[in-house]
Amino acid sequence: MGKYIVKRILLMIPTFFAISLIVFLVMHAAPGQPGASVQGAGDASQDADKGAENEAYTLFKQQFNLDKPVLFNSRYRLSDSKVLSALEDSLNLTGEVEPGRQIEAKEQLTDWAVYAVPGLHQILASHSDKNVRSRASKWLSSAAKLRLQYAYTKRPTREQMSSDTERMKHNLEIKTWTFEENATKSAEAEVLAKWKSYVEEDSYQRWHFTTGSKLSAFFLDTQFAKYWSNILHLDFGVSHLYKDDVLSLVFTKLRYSICLSVATLLIIYLVSVPLGIWSAANANSPADRVVTVVLFMLYSLPSFWVATILLNFLTKGTPFEMLPTGGFSSIDAGNLTTIDYM
Repeated sequence: MGKYIVKRILLMIPTFFAISLIVFLVMHAAPGQPGASVQGAGDASQDADKGAENEAYTLFKQQFNLDKPVLFNSRYRLSDSKVLSALEDSLNLTGEVEPGRQIEAKEQLTDWAVYAVPGLHQILASHSDKNVRSRASKWLSSAAKLRLQYAYTKRPTREQMSSDTERMKHNLEIKTWTFEENATKSAEAEVLAKWKSYVEEDSYQRWHFTTGSKLSAFFLDTQFAKYWSNILHLDFGVSHLYKDDVLSLVFTKLRYSICLSVATLLIIYLVSVPLGIWSAANANSPADRVVTVVLFMLYSLPSFWVATILLNFLTKGTPFEMLPTGGFSSIDAGNLTTIDYM
């Protein structure tokens, strides 16, 4: 018996994993793009078109790793030529790139982030077109940013706040390492020197992948890995409607669900048990057959339709205006005594 229980418990792990994978893939396959309305942003294509400048949209995607591949990540193999192609397409230098491809290219450059740093640095150092080099410096300042680790923590500790403050200082510093198309050669050379030192020496380990870091990135730096990490930590993110932790909001609404569920169970048993006893005592009688047919008809009706009918019948009907149209309690509930409220 003990072995059977252990086997069943162990079987729960792959079963739960498989279910979570299916749910995740179904959610990912749903139409639309998450974050289209984040902080007043427009549609998804508009967000993508803003590229590196849209901080709100970028932060939203980073919260759930939406800027990472779905299941497996091989971006550590990103070639310089692919980065160059995306950058040139985003600029539409030839005038022949379709608007959709321009948006896609900017989306790619935003999502590649740190993986595109070596390619962008190579473009900055060697490309013949100054316009391309200028844009490469701007994308570099975005791609090389350090992610804020506790941006969505409800009550960060002093150490967490200090850590994110240092990261913000770093990001603000490299944000200035850019130049415009009309910049002087000396200004461009100064920016190039800073990036050369930063990419090849100071932060070389961030984009130099060993065998271990490649395996880690391949399996763990993905949307699904972040999804599972959030499940294990019971971290469901922050509601963009209420600006509060999702799990906290669930607990605040839990009492309503419990009350409705308990009330529903009581009504079901108060009706079904006596009716079942009566039906057994009067089996195959005309009344039993009528009741059985009526119950099957009611059972076949869609629950949302029945709920709508009852809502109108019990809240707006005459003389059955017994319940409030909306909300969990009456409008004047605050003025009632404890006995009246009960």
